[in-house]
Amino acid sequence: MAIAARNVSFSVVGEKRPSLRAQRSEIKYKTILEAAKKTFAKKGFYTAKVIDVAQEANVASGTIYLYFKNKDDIIVKLFDDVFENITAQIWSEIKDVRDAREQLALFCAGYIEIVSADKYLADLIHIEMNPAKKYVSRYADKHFRHMLGMLEEIIEKGMDDGVFDTNILAGLSARMIYSSLNEACLQIIAASGKNTQTVADSVSAMFLRGLGAIGVHDGDVLVAAGC
Repeated sequence: MAIAARNVSFSVVGEKRPSLRAQRSEIKYKTILEAAKKTFAKKGFYTAKVIDVAQEANVASGTIYLYFKNKDDIIVKLFDDVFENITAQIWSEIKDVRDAREQLALFCAGYIEIVSADKYLADLIHIEMNPAKKYVSRYADKHFRHMLGMLEEIIEKGMDDGVFDTNILAGLSARMIYSSLNEACLQIIAASGKNTQTVADSVSAMFLRGLGAIGVHDGDVLVAAGC
């Protein structure tokens, strides 16, 4: 499945363009976040130091503090950025789809495609996305919560439409699906060359059978959803 690219802002007459200094500042901010993702994934958040991030980003340690308060602030903003991007891309794919079964299939395929394409991101989410972590509560009501909420709404829609079992717990199911998607991403990365779409189809079919989706049978993948 082709995932929509992030929206690109085109300048219009009368619109004030960001200054060159502001553009360079944004590039450096993104560079530091990318470096932090790699550093935290390889060393672990608690083991890694700010100087490690600075070295990966090829900047002075003091530069980090021009953009972030401390190491906690880096990972909070990193996950905010990650889940904002994931949510926006998946939403662009499902917003005009009316069938909850197809929405779920697209959600799974989109998430798997985005995350499995980035080993460092997959590892970081797997290792650090733990509700027990002290920084989770700082972004739980932002983009991550929005993404889980989107998945929960898909499940609730399927229940309302009569294609999902009405006895399931939508919130719990959303979290179970999310956790399983992350495991699927790690499996794809571990078995390099494994077809991402094949894995996504298999995972989606498993979830749909578990949700009691009408029109999905053993051996078939999303028959009712038209995928």
